[in-house]
Amino acid sequence: MTPHAREVESLSIDASDALIAAFPPLGGGRAEAIVRRIDEAVMLGLLHDGDQLPSELDLADQFGVANGTIREALRLLREQGVVDTRRGRGGGSFVRTNDAAMHSLHFDRLSGMNATELRDLGDEQTAIFAAVARLAAERAAPTATDRLRRLVAALRVAATPAQRRRAEARFHIELAVESQSVRLTHSEVRLQAELGPMIWLPGHSPDHKEVADRLEAITVSVGAGDSTHARVEAENHALSCIRTVLTTHMAIADT
Repeated sequence: MTPHAREVESLSIDASDALIAAFPPLGGGRAEAIVRRIDEAVMLGLLHDGDQLPSELDLADQFGVANGTIREALRLLREQGVVDTRRGRGGGSFVRTNDAAMHSLHFDRLSGMNATELRDLGDEQTAIFAAVARLAAERAAPTATDRLRRLVAALRVAATPAQRRRAEARFHIELAVESQSVRLTHSEVRLQAELGPMIWLPGHSPDHKEVADRLEAITVSVGAGDSTHARVEAENHALSCIRTVLTTHMAIADT
């Protein structure tokens, strides 16, 4: 089996293990890059408040870096207030999240962007997600639609914008995993961390049941092996998401 094939195989996982997709080897070893990856995992809901991070040795192995780089990354994360490190029995590094603070952060970030930047981000998301859906329809395992339907169901019953953001992001990542493309999966993780939180800002987020309907349509196409319709449905979903963000951006500008 080639190294690429082994990495694709490692991504063919249940959604609960999606951290594998979020924590690929870095190849460079900078602590700041590890901080960014862990921040992304928190934003995507792959890591929740109180979750314990893997040990320093396991993180070093997963990222392909030295233990000292991991220790520096954890120090930076503690300074940001993203993790707490506890010593002694039952110790380790634990995630700290605050949904209100995260929403405020992304509201400010959206306010500082212009329409051209947002459209460019939307173009990238549309292209990546369309390719992901097309390939998933061609390559997905027979059990894939069951996992995707569970994620759609989770979105339908999600009660808060933060829960809805996490449910949609998990769908995107699971679909990317089913595309069996390592590069597309890594791109989807990055885009969901960058764009996803701005879609689900409180007071400006879309009707989550309509979003769930669109994801259900993608799931049906993937299950049927219909790559053309899967691509079209994915494009429609991505375009609708960026329209939501642009509408929110205009509303912020008018206040």
